[in-house]
Order: sequence, then structure tokens, then C-alpha cells
Amino acid sequence: MNRALFLLSTLIISGTAACFILLQAQDQIPVVKATARQGELSGRIDFNALFESIKTGEIADLHASATAAPTRLAGTGGEQFASKLVKDELAGLGLETFVQSYPVTVPVTKWCRITDENGHVLPGLTISPFWPNLVRTCTTPPEGIIGEVVDVGRGSLLDLDGKHVAGKIALVTMTEGMAWLDAAKLGATAILFVASDDPKVYNDKALFFPANLPRFLLTGSAQRIVGKTVRLSARVDWEVREARNVFGVLSPPTPSEEALVVVSHTDSWSLVPDHAPGYQDACTLTSMIGIARALADQRAGLSRTVIFASLSGRYCASEGLRRLLDAVGSRSRFEPNIFRIQRRLAAAQQQRQLVEDAIIAFDSVDYWSLKATDEARLWRQFGQSVREVLASTVEGLLNQHVNGAIDRAAHARVQWSKHKRPVEGPLYNKFQDSMRQLKRARAAASADLVGLKKLFGDVLDAAQTRELSRDALQKSLDDAQAACRYEHDSIRVANTLGKWKNTYYIFPLHDSSTGPLGVASDTTLGKNLRPTISAITGAWLRHHHFSDEDPRLRKKEFVLDQGRREGGRQPTLLRLRRNPGRYVAPDLAVGSGGIMAP
Repeated sequence: MNRALFLLSTLIISGTAACFILLQAQDQIPVVKATARQGELSGRIDFNALFESIKTGEIADLHASATAAPTRLAGTGGEQFASKLVKDELAGLGLETFVQSYPVTVPVTKWCRITDENGHVLPGLTISPFWPNLVRTCTTPPEGIIGEVVDVGRGSLLDLDGKHVAGKIALVTMTEGMAWLDAAKLGATAILFVASDDPKVYNDKALFFPANLPRFLLTGSAQRIVGKTVRLSARVDWEVREARNVFGVLSPPTPSEEALVVVSHTDSWSLVPDHAPGYQDACTLTSMIGIARALADQRAGLSRTVIFASLSGRYCASEGLRRLLDAVGSRSRFEPNIFRIQRRLAAAQQQRQLVEDAIIAFDSVDYWSLKATDEARLWRQFGQSVREVLASTVEGLLNQHVNGAIDRAAHARVQWSKHKRPVEGPLYNKFQDSMRQLKRARAAASADLVGLKKLFGDVLDAAQTRELSRDALQKSLDDAQAACRYEHDSIRVANTLGKWKNTYYIFPLHDSSTGPLGVASDTTLGKNLRPTISAITGAWLRHHHFSDEDPRLRKKEFVLDQGRREGGRQPTLLRLRRNPGRYVAPDLAVGSGGIMAP
């Protein structure tokens, strides 16, 4: 733990140093022709006070708070807590703060439990679902999966020799690789993986096709259920949740033309989504706040604006970063980019107004009792665009009913086929009825509103369309309002980050490739700033009475040299031990802790 906190402390120093490298003199560091003060430190910055302000105990407390929740999957309560933690910390330092919200789609566990076959709780045993197989979650049938638990070791064919797993639940000891899949191929109805402290064995436990194979992490004494019959019951749904990027702006005493953007992320991920505290992921968040604290105390010595950006959705296809880049656009095309976002906002506002009018129209009459002439009069009053909003909402409800009818028809067909397709009797009648209901549902979903009320009352009843339509309209209004808010947020981000002549991005990510005092940067920038980097890191070493040969600095690590592939040169690995600028990798974009940045 002490070593981890030491590394985290030096990571904050590394990130802070990377900031000060670019903060020392705005006019001395243009983006390409970068130069730096040759080995001297700015007299405007009290580096001893800065170094003293970074305290290990405070860092440990901050990291513990960020990782207190069992998971920080984007959009979950734990991630929202971390996002609020960042916003409160930045606001407490006197920074101007704002957020950029957006939707993310994540698997959400409604319930997940293991009981005996009669539904009685098994004390000391819990299960948690694994990440979905592509889009297929670990949801079980409503009645659960009931079966005998068979210990299959690693689940390989060798371990399965002489064991019958078809229709049973396989208890698997996790190892690296996909040997466990053999148990599924031989008919296991579900997989129970015994929890392990080795993180490597969790890899390859999800499939890249939508296999209906529920997999669960079992914690507790696994051997007590071997040979016994248990019931596994789980419901995991894909849900649209709201995540957000948090920004804090630290302005220098005098206006600047350039800005530094220090980037971290708030979310985490795991193959077992409900167990994702993200200890390493939280290092970026903790480091960013540590850097903010250090720079806020030295505000008077800053020459550039510093923007702190804590992004979510890293594990949702980098949605937070995508939203940031969408808002910023191209620096040379700032006005067209703002115009593009404003057009999206105008479209969202128009849609919101149409939905509001549709709700007013729907509430002004007993819509489902209207005759054709009265309905025509209603839409002459409110307009055809409003009518299309209601028609689209009703169609959505009917399509949900169609999907359910498809599932019921498929199930009835399977049961009918399993009994050799009789031409009469209950199974035959159930299959035929399900097909007729499916055809009626599809026909209703394609009908207009007048025809729907006149010809498909039975489908409206079955789909509960009359009862659900008002709530569906309200949901459409909520979605339209959220879309407007998202675009407003993007305009705020664009106005804040897109106006600078030059912008430098710094990523204080926990990475051993450059050592805890490592700074990775663009080739030209890194070469010209090397003396300043060495001066700052040297001051830190002297302040803490470290030798530059201290093993905790891990200078023997390698760093990736991105290079520019000029003349066919491929990326190489550089050793930093005898390099005069041993605290910088000269061929990476601006960043700290060994992580590249644009």
C-alpha cells in the first residue's frame, strides 16, 4: 500500500510538472516551435510549497472515496458519486465548473441470487452475472435455472471425462483461456465460476456472439453445493443511463490565448460488472484532483488557462471522449462547428415542442373514443406533425407487442415440433392461435390511427395501448428535453475548449512505462522542453532528499517511442537510464505517466 501511494504521489508530481512545463511562459512555447527555459525554474512558482501540498494521507483518502462503491460502471450510482466528487472538489478550489451530460447503454442487474430448488436462501453464497455475451445478458427464465451442480474442474474435456453435465450446472475453477467452454458445449445449462484473486483468469469468460449461456461468479464455499440441486435466478437488462463529463476551469491572473486540458475518467469496468471498484482507474481521477489542488495554490504564477476534464463512458466506446471531441470539433473551423451543434439543438427543441403539443392534444379529448370526423378536426387544430408524434408513439407500443408475439409464436412452434407436429389437439391449436395473433399484431402496427381504432380493438387491448399511450408520450417528452440539454451542454463545452489558439492535453494515467516521474510528449515539444522537465524533477528529488538512482523511481522501465514512421522507421523502445532527459520520452504526444495525448 505504501508503495502504491508513493507511486500515486509521484504521478501527481509528474502530471503537475507536465503542466508547469507548458505554464511557465506562454510566449516561449508555441505549439510547434516549442522552446523552454534552459534548466531554470519560474520564479513565480513556489515549488517547495507545491511539493509540500501533495500529501500522501490526503491522496489515500481521496482514492478510497473514489473506490468506495462496488462498481463505477458508467451511469451507475458509484460512477455518479465519483463524478459528483470531482465536481465538488473542483468547485471547492474556486474553479468555474460545468458538466456535459449524455446517454450511455449499460447492463444493469435487477436481481441475481442462488437458492436451493425450493427457493430457500443459501447462507454465505452469492452470485453475480458476468458481462453479456455480445448483447445477450445473463438473464435466466422467470422460473430460474434448476439443476444439479457438477464440479468440472477447469471445464476442459480432460476434466469432464466421465462426468455428465448435460442439463446440469457446471462449477468451474477459473484458469486463463477458454477451457470452460467445453462444459457448455456438452450441454451445461449455466456456468458457476469460483471466485479467484488472480485477475488474469477472468479474461475470456464472455463470448463475442449472443450465446444464451448464463455465467455467474460464485463467492463463498463452493464445495458445499457440489452434487446438490440449486436454483439460479437473475434479471439483467440493458438500460440507457445518463453519464456526464465534468469540467473545471482554472484561469490565470491575466487572460491567455492557450490552454492546458488535464484529462481523467470517472468510470470503471470489469468482466463482472457488479464488481468493478476500479482501483487503478481511480488513479487518473485522484491524480487529476491532486494536480488541481497543487495548481490552484499557485494560481498567481500561471500564464495559461488550465481546464480539468473528468470524462465518463471510457468503457462505453469512449463515449465521454467522443462527446468532448464532437463539441470541440476542428480548431480551424470553430464557427461551422458551433453552427452544426446549434442546428442539432434547434431540431431537438422543435421535437420537444411537437411532443408537448401532442400531449396537450391527447389530454384535451377522450382520444380513443373519438370518431373519424372528430379526429380530423383535432388534427386540423394541432397539425399533422403533432399527429405523427402520437402515431409514432402508438406504433412503438405496438412494435413491443409484436416482439412479444414473435417470442410466443416461436415458443409454441418449438413445443409443437418437439411433439412431431400433430395436426390437431392443444399444441396444434396453441401454435395456430399464436400465429394468428402475430399476424394481427403486425397488421395493427402498420395501420393508421383511425384504422387502428376501427379494426384492431383486440390488438389494442392485448398490447394495453390505450392504458400505456399517455405514459409513452411523457417518456418521449423526457427524452426530447434530455436531447435539448445534451446539446446545450455541448455548446458550453465548445465555447470553453474551442476558442483557444493552441490547446495542450495532459493525461495523468497510472502507467509504469515511463516510471512515476515519466513525461511523454510530442517529438519536437519533448526535445525542446527536456531541460525544463529535468529541472522540475530534479527540484522534486532534492526537496524529498531522493537520489536520482532511487529504485522507487523505476527508471529502468521502458517507454514507447511513437516516432513518426518517417523514412519507414517503425516505433521502437527507448531505455531511459543514461539519457540526459531521462524523465521524458521524446517521441510521444504530451502526457504524463507514459500515456499519449493528442
